[in-house]
Amino acid sequence: MNRNHNPLILTFDIDGLYSDEVAQTTKILSILSKRNAFATFFITALHAQKHPELIDAILDQEHEVACHGYNHTTLADFSPEAFSASLKKATTKLQGIARKEIVGFRAPNFLIPRWAPKVLHSLGYKYDSSVQPSIPVPRWYGAPRAPLYPYCPSLENIYVKSDENHAFMEFPLAVFPRLRIPFGGWWARNLGLMWAKNALKKLMEKGAATLHFHPWEFEEKSLLTGMEQLHSFEKTLWFRNVGSHMYNVLEDILEGISSEKISIEMALKRDL
Repeated sequence: MNRNHNPLILTFDIDGLYSDEVAQTTKILSILSKRNAFATFFITALHAQKHPELIDAILDQEHEVACHGYNHTTLADFSPEAFSASLKKATTKLQGIARKEIVGFRAPNFLIPRWAPKVLHSLGYKYDSSVQPSIPVPRWYGAPRAPLYPYCPSLENIYVKSDENHAFMEFPLAVFPRLRIPFGGWWARNLGLMWAKNALKKLMEKGAATLHFHPWEFEEKSLLTGMEQLHSFEKTLWFRNVGSHMYNVLEDILEGISSEKISIEMALKRDL
């Protein structure tokens, strides 16, 4: 398959942890519009309630709004029952603000339990995009044996491809195919633009790639808030190379990848 026929799936996670992300999202939307690119914006229900204008702006430009949990609480300590209750609450709130069905989910910090597909599917969700098929990153994520490209997961184990067609998909995050090193978000900021573009091109030779960023990464570090609970080492590492230069990084990626840039909602309709 010609790599130019495989789309780049763009995603942004809006959690409101370090910025209200309104100005950054507005500028990102402008860049996407200029490039005729579309994206999925995962947003927490709590932040959507605080800034419903974000939802309106995203939908007005025909992008997708999806669920990023109720308040960005990691799912590591959730039982299936607790997750179901929290997700119902988040879904109701998001759908009320967006005035449309919400069909996609991304777990906070990409930490998704094996059993999550059964809960998501039972609540009418059509896809998840939390699996990071990378080398393990301590305290974060990593599933090096998970598929690299969109797949139908087992409802019992999200990290395993299923032979059954149960109308629920997983859109794993992009990693360098052989090395299994991520290249969205922090990785793109710190491994460099050339790394990100070359890794994307390599991955897209055989299928669609799902790239992610957070709008707060586009803000200057001195203007970010909510870092008080972090240790100094974590602040130095996690916020390294954030800033307005990230708009140029995004533009360079959009310009350097000739494939179509689409949302997950659009990808679902193409049965990738």
